[in-house]
Amino acid sequence: MVRKGFTMIEALFSLMILSFSFVLLAIGLPSLHKITAVRYPVEEEIALRQIRRLLLLSEDIQCSGTQLDFWYQDDWFTLLLDGNRLVRVDGYLIYMENIDSLEFREKKGCIYLYYEKNQKAKERLLVC
Repeated sequence: MVRKGFTMIEALFSLMILSFSFVLLAIGLPSLHKITAVRYPVEEEIALRQIRRLLLLSEDIQCSGTQLDFWYQDDWFTLLLDGNRLVRVDGYLIYMENIDSLEFREKKGCIYLYYEKNQKAKERLLVC
């Protein structure tokens, strides 16, 4: 006669392995969250380089506070702060995120981007 099922020791052993797995998962989740939340400063530099290239190929660039309008490839485009993101409004192309404040300024024929991110004020030249 063949018995089907688990013995008490097998059931306890599988519950012990399962509970040990849950403990490891609970310990590892916060570390995994920190890894995925890391933002590298190189992302900002890539975004600024893309914006500079776009503006170098543009005409009739006009800045007014938090908005930058420009003529590019037979159409008007706008860069602006939407929520906490710097976006291009011809769709919704996101260049930078987690920006506290932003302003475009023109000085001596050049356009600068002033922004604050993570309580750090930054000034970047966009185009002359």
